Amino acid sequence: ARRAAQDLAATATAALADPAEPADRSDILRAGATAALALARLDAADGRVDAALQRLEGLRNLPADAAQLADLRAEADGLRISLRVEAGQLAEAEAEARALLETSPEAAGAVQRVLQDLGRQIERHRAVADADQPGTGVAAARAAVERRATAAAALGRLLLAAGDDNDGSDPAQRLAYQLPYLQALRLSGDAPAALAYIRENRLLETFPNELPVLQAASETAYAVAITRTTAGGAPAYARNPDADPAAFDLAHQLSTRLVTGLADTTPRPDAWWQAWTRQLGLALARGDDPTTVRLHIRQLRATDEAMGGPAHAAEFARLNAAAITAGKN
Repeated sequence: ARRAAQDLAATATAALADPAEPADRSDILRAGATAALALARLDAADGRVDAALQRLEGLRNLPADAAQLADLRAEADGLRISLRVEAGQLAEAEAEARALLETSPEAAGAVQRVLQDLGRQIERHRAVADADQPGTGVAAARAAVERRATAAAALGRLLLAAGDDNDGSDPAQRLAYQLPYLQALRLSGDAPAALAYIRENRLLETFPNELPVLQAASETAYAVAITRTTAGGAPAYARNPDADPAAFDLAHQLSTRLVTGLADTTPRPDAWWQAWTRQLGLALARGDDPTTVRLHIRQLRATDEAMGGPAHAAEFARLNAAAITAGKN
């Protein structure tokens, strides 16, 4: 793969050195940019982050008015931020994102995708950290979670500020920036602040039927209400004793609404599977019969062996293990 990308990059560089009409150069530019991105990703996978960032520097000069290169510019911008986070260059990552949003407001999408990627990475590393098993890289996983959570919080604040700058008086337009901000607060471990923001800005009252708002509020309330621990290698779900009791009720109300409201959607959306994991986590924390939780999991598996995808399947597996443990107590 590396050799093929190098050959493509060399061909594109040579072609660009020849005199050509602007219309003839767009395909060449695209081929060269695609090759540079591929090589940057390969460098990053090999742990050569500085080399990857150096390759991406060359993509800053892609013609800004070339619409057919917009997707590659956005990919390069996002990858540049992600690599700086990976390298622990958090101040530089924040500076990259700030400059990007200041010069190109439409680049918010690239920053939002970085935030989504950070969310997936945090979940992956958090699973290792929560397992707390000797020899599994727990310390490294915790450090990775902390680094990404710090970056997520910074990116969320930048996005929210960008939303305010781009006519923040329009509630619908501002929501596109508020939702990533809420995600960033949750990822950084400050779900109570996210829940307070939802309440203060009356998001549920303003958007009572918007699926992204319902899902964000459900996830936020659940993160506030529930603590997921590992005791003796087995997961457990419990009420957060320090949380506002209303958060538990809100999490139950919203996850129930999502489960019932999306039940007839085909194929079942991600929000439906996620809401089911929250329903079952709440049930275990409430002290419901664990055999009922396991029965629900079996029934869900019967409808889709993949159980909504790897991330949800892993959470259902944790819930099942917690239910087994609870049944023994």
